[in-house]
Amino acid sequence: MANVAELSSEIGRAAIGPRFDEQGFSYLRKIYDEKQKHELALKLAKLLIKRESVCMQGGCYINDHSVIAKTIINDTAVKHGIIEVVDVILEECPWAIEFVDENGKNILHLAAEFCQLRVFHLLKSKLGFLTMTKIIANVDRKGNTTLHFAAKFDDRRQNKIHISAYKMALETHWFKKLKGLSPTHHLQFRNSDGKTANELFDDTHKQLIKDGVKWIKNTANTIMLVSTLIATMNFTAAFAVPGGYHQVTGLPIFASKTRDSQLSMPILQQHCFSVLAPLEAPVYLSRFHMDEFYFNLPLKYIMVGSSLFCSAIYTVAVFVQALILVNNGDFTTIGWCFGISAIIAAVILFILVYVDVMFPFFRYFGYLLFE
Repeated sequence: MANVAELSSEIGRAAIGPRFDEQGFSYLRKIYDEKQKHELALKLAKLLIKRESVCMQGGCYINDHSVIAKTIINDTAVKHGIIEVVDVILEECPWAIEFVDENGKNILHLAAEFCQLRVFHLLKSKLGFLTMTKIIANVDRKGNTTLHFAAKFDDRRQNKIHISAYKMALETHWFKKLKGLSPTHHLQFRNSDGKTANELFDDTHKQLIKDGVKWIKNTANTIMLVSTLIATMNFTAAFAVPGGYHQVTGLPIFASKTRDSQLSMPILQQHCFSVLAPLEAPVYLSRFHMDEFYFNLPLKYIMVGSSLFCSAIYTVAVFVQALILVNNGDFTTIGWCFGISAIIAAVILFILVYVDVMFPFFRYFGYLLFE
């Protein structure tokens, strides 16, 4: 008990931490305090788990009110994805995998219910094939299988995600992932409410699908508007030759300059991407079924968003080349510095906006490919 008391006092002292705030580093102090409390709380949890494991080996009975049972099932370890604690419990007490809560839910049921992908991967790596198959096949007291828990949508999971279409894609991915591991007869297994997992998924995701459809259509309208403006502007500019035409010969004034031929390639590339961007329009013909949220709609979003981004970048490139052509590259040093700085700022702004908008769906495809 002395070790437990020492660790508890250390956790209390960690809340005080070094006096960063006296030096104007209150933000660093908060980070340091959180890190210290996390490390010390993990040490305390490991110590308690090891002590109870030793007690179990000595013949003591461990019930549902034990530290291990409450930590892994009733409280936070699995529900909040604290894999460090779950890992320690599985290392010290492999029998804890048999624990269930008052509703008959085991550790995998909770991981499926709260969409804890990291806990799921930890279980797959720690447990053997037979043990994993056994806990997947378990059913709780209300007749819910692991697939039922994955199918039921709850606002408590994915609560940090605000893009409804992205949330629906993750929900579909999670359901299909567990569907591939569940026994075949679980697909037709009905719970106490008389619903299969597929029926439960459709019923609980109706509002999320509506929100996802609304978000996709609004995004499609925005992309079509912006891409149409860019294409119209650049289509007009493509036939307005920089410098105009010679009044006698009728040829472009800068036709003899080598830079004039270099201008045509960025214009062509820009037009190609401008044409690809409105491909978001066929989304209105989509049925918006679960399978489309799984792959087709995220892929279309990435393609269209990337095309719009490239179109904007090439628009800047065309403008810069045309400006250099008209002035024959004759700029002052200040002009060059100002122009280059403006170009760099514009490109960085485009990249930041692109990453902010597209990152969730790139991350989603990372889940599909590597997890």
